Amino acid sequence: MQEFCSKRLEDLLLVTSDPRSPIVLLQVADIPETECLEETVFLREVVKESLARGVALVATGQYVRGPARTEPPPGIRMTVSAAHRKEDIDKALTVLGEAVDIVMSRFQEESM
Repeated sequence: MQEFCSKRLEDLLLVTSDPRSPIVLLQVADIPETECLEETVFLREVVKESLARGVALVATGQYVRGPARTEPPPGIRMTVSAAHRKEDIDKALTVLGEAVDIVMSRFQEESM
């Protein structure tokens, strides 16, 4: 399935959930390209773009610093079940990669 991921998807989003979990949590990587990125806004835009292409994902969290943190960290949650076929998973990864490319390009244009 990795071949369906865009290069930008692989660079920008990291799987931070346990590999055995049916819930896949993707978080923004801490790299120079994402340094000034508002994570929650970026992830919500990726989710909207994915939904427009027929793939429903969930953006979670709000960035809160300190010990009183009650929100989950910003991320995208995907759930995989036995009902998903390989084609379903491949489509989700392809759409997610396209959405990340589109939204990141939009954010980079706005920052210029």
